[in-house]
Amino acid sequence: MKNKNIHKIIISLCTVTLLILSISKMLTAISDRYESVNYCYMLMYGRIEEERGDIECWKE
Repeated sequence: MKNKNIHKIIISLCTVTLLILSISKMLTAISDRYESVNYCYMLMYGRIEEERGDIECWKE
């Protein structure tokens, strides 16, 4: 009986951990994308002058 409870607890913890990690990954991807789009708009409207090499705004 205790063995089944331990398995349920372990599976629940793994599921919660996976959910937290996937939400964290999605939020990081959204944040990175927002930062690059914000940078491109600021560059386009002349708010900043220098270009960063790691972000490509307009493909040629």
